Amino acid sequence: MKGYKTVSAPQKYLTITQMFQNFGARGLVAYSCKIVDGVLEGGVVIAVLNEENTDSREIKAYQRELRKKHPDKDPIYFLRVEKDEEYDRLLLTYDNGGGEKKIKPKLEVKKSEAEKAVATIPASVLAQALSLRVGDEST
Repeated sequence: MKGYKTVSAPQKYLTITQMFQNFGARGLVAYSCKIVDGVLEGGVVIAVLNEENTDSREIKAYQRELRKKHPDKDPIYFLRVEKDEEYDRLLLTYDNGGGEKKIKPKLEVKKSEAEKAVATIPASVLAQALSLRVGDEST
């Protein structure tokens, strides 16, 4: 029995955060990975280890096989996303064939609904509202 399972089609692109939300700290193989300014942002998950903290040799062999059969899907990475409890951040271990490396993935900034709503208000209206409010407090 294999220590990993493949993800059936259709697979979809996931950010590093989404990978952690869906698979926890289990190792996985992702293809067509997106790298921006040297930072791995996500990819399409094709295989996932059955359990966390298990031997990754089998799934890495699958990764190598996939790279040989489908060079068009490159870059293909082995990834493991873990939670750093001390700093409440995600840590990423990745391997594209040259050995495992650990990094902290790019932070994803998400705006609240209020921030999104304020962003849609024209600056002139906000300035007028703020000036009226300041004037109300001084009287």
